Amino acid sequence: MRSDEVPRRGRHDSRLVQEKASMAEIGRIIGSTLAIEDVYERFADEVRRIIPFDNIAINLIDHDTKTVSVPYVAGIDVPGRRPGEVFPLRGTIAEEAARTRKGFLVHADDIEALAKTHPGALPVRLAGLRSIMVLPLISRGVVIGTLVLMSVATHRYQDRDLSLAENVAAHISGAIANARLFDERRR
Repeated sequence: MRSDEVPRRGRHDSRLVQEKASMAEIGRIIGSTLAIEDVYERFADEVRRIIPFDNIAINLIDHDTKTVSVPYVAGIDVPGRRPGEVFPLRGTIAEEAARTRKGFLVHADDIEALAKTHPGALPVRLAGLRSIMVLPLISRGVVIGTLVLMSVATHRYQDRDLSLAENVAAHISGAIANARLFDERRR
């Protein structure tokens, strides 16, 4: 056995323990209230423990108007992507997430390439965010939005982060769906 195997395994094990604890806490937070605005902030704090980010955004897609609204953002300010703002779906990473129904990574090192593949993400890159992880939020078989984690670091996110974030996205999708159902019934 190499001398560095035990410390590396110990770090891996402690990371797994932290991830499991954070996922349990995310589930508890989401189950604690139907007031979705209260959930977002606590949710973001817990996500930060397992997936570092400089910006986190929850976006909702309106398929009828082909727009994206921003109910929650924390971190680095991105003009045009602030809470309450609405922007066209076309050309955005949200559009790709809705089409593919899969999470994906965008490494925005080359601004010209980004302008060709995801022109709607240019404000994100211009704000200094270089690594983007996008996850579709799916409820009842429909992509209702996206969870987006971003970092100023180049190539910050890897496939392992994407796999973990998919579990996180499933939790927040459920919370949004529950809040919508509660609002519909209340009306």
